[in-house]
Amino acid sequence: MRDTAPHAAGCVIFRTTPDGVRVLVIFDQYGQWTFPKGHLEAGETSAVAAVREVFEETGIHGELGALVQTIFYDVVKKGRMLPKQVDFFVMHTSQTTVTLQASEGINDYRWVDAPTAMELLSYDQMKAVLTAALAATA
Repeated sequence: MRDTAPHAAGCVIFRTTPDGVRVLVIFDQYGQWTFPKGHLEAGETSAVAAVREVFEETGIHGELGALVQTIFYDVVKKGRMLPKQVDFFVMHTSQTTVTLQASEGINDYRWVDAPTAMELLSYDQMKAVLTAALAATA
């Protein structure tokens, strides 16, 4: 059986509050602040996977917006280094309740303003994704 390069999708989730726009960041199984994302299932588009993964990881429903950035990084799968692709979309929600997927090691979240999100995000590529998402919603 041939291994294929992993493909995932996720969202930068925005919520408008009386105090301004907030961004959802989650604390992942690797101990890093990031955005919800996950692997595409067979036959899924990136957009469908992004909506499904956001709901599975956070319990959030929202309005899916534009694809804002695709990132690539290497992962080890079955002992082989493979390039992983992750497509990120914008999502807008009015939902305030977050239900974290503890089984995936996601154990914390924060609704924060964009500058705070930029400080919290652990991965440089996620900071670039947030910059692209902010530009797309401006």
